[in-house]
Amino acid sequence: MIVSHKHKFIFFKPWKVGGNSVEHNLIEHCGDKDLIDTTHRNPKDTLDIIGKRKFNKYFKFTIARNPWDRMVSYFWWQDGGLVGKNHRKNIDKLVKMQFNGYQFKEQFARWIGNYSHFNQPFYFDDKGNPIMDHYMKFENLDDDYKQICKKLKLPYKSLKKIGTFPFKKKNEEYWKYYNYESGAVIAQRHKKTIEMFNYTCGPSPEKDI
Repeated sequence: MIVSHKHKFIFFKPWKVGGNSVEHNLIEHCGDKDLIDTTHRNPKDTLDIIGKRKFNKYFKFTIARNPWDRMVSYFWWQDGGLVGKNHRKNIDKLVKMQFNGYQFKEQFARWIGNYSHFNQPFYFDDKGNPIMDHYMKFENLDDDYKQICKKLKLPYKSLKKIGTFPFKKKNEEYWKYYNYESGAVIAQRHKKTIEMFNYTCGPSPEKDI
């Protein structure tokens, strides 16, 4: 989370949406009195810190990402839910599982069922109303960031990937991780996000040339 009193904006960084890249660039424009918290502090906590007047006045923005895609990214980041402190050994176990085999799909579905961190508090208030002034999308992040820079009158610099995870299994498309049950869990838990941003689980339709 960044609260820039200098430029009068608040940037919120949900989990696994490419937020580190945006945060890294924005920090370069911050002043001495700006508040920089590199954790995933949500809007409700931020409101308590800076007060209602500044919270309502400042330009608030964040990033959305397809929940089905995001959960695959988080699955690898959390070692697929495997127990043990050795990160590399956990990843090796996952990579050795046959991707289309029962063991891997069951491990993924089990992890999905136990997952408890959600990004919706970054997007909606307790009544389900949108709370941001602007939502960038992970799928179009650099272009969206360029528009943010234009809005805030900040110099634009292209985003760089930060914290790229090197072990993602064979770079399989995210929708191939899901069976009917695990896909339905995401659809139910992230219903409001999916509806607001028109996300679906599957390949993007090809655009006409």
